[in-house]
Amino acid sequence: MQAWSRWWEDFRGFLLHYARIAEQEDCEMLCLGCEMGSTEQFESRWRNLIAEVREVYRGVITYDVNHGEEQQVAWWDAVDVISISAYYPVGTDDVDLALQDDLSKVPPSDTSYEALRRRWVPIKETLSELSRKNDRPILFIEQGVRSANGCSAAPWTYKQTLLEYDGDEQRRYYQAAIETFWDEPWFIGFTWWAWPSELYGREEAEGHTGFCIYGKPAEKLVRKWYAKPR
Repeated sequence: MQAWSRWWEDFRGFLLHYARIAEQEDCEMLCLGCEMGSTEQFESRWRNLIAEVREVYRGVITYDVNHGEEQQVAWWDAVDVISISAYYPVGTDDVDLALQDDLSKVPPSDTSYEALRRRWVPIKETLSELSRKNDRPILFIEQGVRSANGCSAAPWTYKQTLLEYDGDEQRRYYQAAIETFWDEPWFIGFTWWAWPSELYGREEAEGHTGFCIYGKPAEKLVRKWYAKPR
């Protein structure tokens, strides 16, 4: 516990430093941390630290939990927005294999738009209840999938290099996610991973198996949806 005490003191200094910067720069939202699973059990530590942050920062406060671990956070009422790294394995019915983080073990699956929408339904219902229970909106502060065959089964996949390009599977993943959550009053948006500061050439898009949607079918889909009033 001594090591944890030292860590929390260091983290406190780090977080308050950036909270002051966020206040000075009039940042709309401050995210306290990202997927810090081993710390989430320390409820009183988080509550006390959030109270200190609010003394120096007046904007919206959120915290980013990893997908599937939303129920482990007992202090959602202390923040303003529930944020999730939403890499849910909606591209397969065999979630246990997908969670092993090895696409070679996941059997070929139905990744049609209809199948992706079907697998989103129980996730949406769970998140709707989480929002209602805590009276907090939900933000997918990080979400995306590579433009490669089978990656919707494990959207977090980034290490594999020998993957077959599939821009349409990426588009279907985006379409299913957007259409599932777009009209939900408790859901406030997506932050898509990723759009790097240095882009590949548009002529390289077809064959590029990374997360970025530039020049790919998913980019056209996002432009269409984001042009709509909401």
